[in-house]
Formats: sequence, C-alpha cells, structure tokens
Amino acid sequence: MGRYALDPTKRAAIGQRLVQKVGTITYSGGATGSVTLPQSDYTVGLSIISGQTITTTGTSPVLAGYGAFGPLGTVSVATNGNRKPHSAPGAVTDFLARLRQDGYKSDLTSAPVTASQTGMAWTNHLRIPLTADVASPLDEGDFRGAWYTGDTALTMKVSLAMQAAAAVFSTVNSATIAGSWDVYREAYSAPDPSQNPLWLRNISFYHEFLFQTTQALKNGSTQVVLPLDLDYERIVLDFYTGSDADGTYAPADGLYTTVDLVINDKIHIFDVIAEAWFRFDEAYNNKMGTPPVGKMCIDFKPIAAQLRDVLPVDPDNVSTLKLNIVSTSTSNSVDVYTETVSDSPFAARWVAAAQAAAKAGA
Repeated sequence: MGRYALDPTKRAAIGQRLVQKVGTITYSGGATGSVTLPQSDYTVGLSIISGQTITTTGTSPVLAGYGAFGPLGTVSVATNGNRKPHSAPGAVTDFLARLRQDGYKSDLTSAPVTASQTGMAWTNHLRIPLTADVASPLDEGDFRGAWYTGDTALTMKVSLAMQAAAAVFSTVNSATIAGSWDVYREAYSAPDPSQNPLWLRNISFYHEFLFQTTQALKNGSTQVVLPLDLDYERIVLDFYTGSDADGTYAPADGLYTTVDLVINDKIHIFDVIAEAWFRFDEAYNNKMGTPPVGKMCIDFKPIAAQLRDVLPVDPDNVSTLKLNIVSTSTSNSVDVYTETVSDSPFAARWVAAAQAAAKAGA
C-alpha cells in the first residue's frame, strides 16, 4: 500500500536505468573525433557535455551564426551499414532537443567572447535522442527506437566533426579554442529482446534525424522533394545567408515568406503557411520562448501523445511528398532535416529468435 515505484513485474521488464560516461572527444579544429559505445544494454539517448575554453588577444572575435555551437560541425551517431540515426550540426541538434522537450531553452549555453582573456568557459551541451518522441516513457517503458547495443554484431559510434576557428568566428582576431566534450550514455539493463517482448517492440522501430539537402532558394517558389516509405514526426528547416560550411553562415528570420507541404501535388497538409505562424507555433506548443532565428519546424507531434498526427508516407498511397518554399531573394538558402520512424532492419534476428524460443516452449 502506498509504494510509489513501479510494480515488480513492470520494473523487471523495463530494467534498471543506467547513466555512464563512455568517452571524451578532445577539440581539434577541422578534425573528427569519435567514441564507440559499449556493447551492452539498451541505449536510449546520449548527452554531449562540453568543456571548451576560448582564448582571445587584443580585439574580440566575432561569432558566426552557429553561436556557442560553432565548434560542433556535424554531430552524428553511426551504426552498421553506414546507417546514421542522427546527423546534424550542433545548433540544429539543440533545436531538436528544444522541440522535443517542453520548456527546454538551452539556458546553460554560453559563448563569452571578450578581448584579452585566457581560458574563458564556453558551454554547448547537447542531448541526442535515439528514440521516437512518445508520451510518458518512464511510466510505460515506451522507448520506441531504442538500440539493443548488447548485440555484439552491432557497432554504434558517436562522432563530432569539429569546426576550425575560421568557421566558428566570422572574424577570428587570433582567437583560439581548446577543451573537449564528454560523451554520456543513458541505457537500460534488461534481458535480450528474444526474452523481453517490451524491448523487442521498442527496437523494432528505427528512429532517424537526418540531414536531407541544402537548397538555394529562388526569387519565387522553390520545390524540395522528400523521401517516401517513412512516418514523419518533424521536418526541420534552417534558413540562412552565406555558407553553412564557414564563418559566413548567418541564419535569419524573414528569409522565406510561406511554406506549403503537399502530397501527390493535391493534398496540402500545411497549406501555404506564413513564417509568423510557424514561429508562434514553436513558442506556443514547445514553450521554448523566442525560437532560434532562422529555424523552423513542421511538427506532426506538437503534443507527444498524439501519434494520430504523425504523417505516414506509404509509397502504395503516396507518389510524391514536396515542400514548396516561397522566398523573395536568390541570396537565401535552406538546409532540410527530417525526423522519421520506419521498420528497423536491426530487429529481424531478435524477432526470429523470439519466435524460435516461443515455438520451442510451446
């Protein structure tokens, strides 16, 4: 009577939550550093905890558009078959975390740049979700998209492509960057999926947040074709001038007028929606305060529980999925990212093992 914890049966199925530091990546501008995850347990998420410092001399440097996330180029998680369940720049990864976690505003993020200072702290922590966005996972053990990293045939690696100072700053002024990032894993210890129906279900979903394309915008309407055979949770757009690969990157509001998302050139899911609506929607549904400049999200899950609103794009019924973006300048560009869920090819062996075990026990 009155005990707060989950009942023993459900607790045994979910397993014990584990948080562990799995490695450190030292900053080296222009290089890529990696950490390989342990081959144990069920991995549900990663945290990148920064420990950068900035040294300046004389005149202060000028931050480029990625702000405090400038040292983080592409943040990726890779596994067998060159699959990447996560691949995006640090600033876009942070925006995804803010979309998924109501009220999160990256309050610890900090990038002080004053003149003639040594070892100023620079903070750009990140959360990398590896699971689909679902309601109340801690109550129900619902971690759809989790990875059974206890599978010794599976290798999972976290990589940080680190930007050189010339990309972090639009004007370097002799500033230098040092420090590192610690990589932490959140996992659950439980029997392998052939013995655990809950985790077998969870690993059968393949969740992915992936860069799709860079598109130079026209003065008028620009069309972006999106992949099929996926369930869409979100489409994230990053609007900017300059280049997303160097210190000229400058995200900004007002670089597009409207966005239209259309199926089969007939069904308008988001029908010629203005930028002002998207920014209000982000602030209202995600409680993120003022959204980051230039970032926009077509959100099919404004409330995590509303699986009903996820956009299924079945090739049997959908021949095309397109974005039509209206801009008034040829100087503007957009990077397109998609958050999707599909059937996981990594679950097949465990489904077969569970079926064989059930048959043997029948």
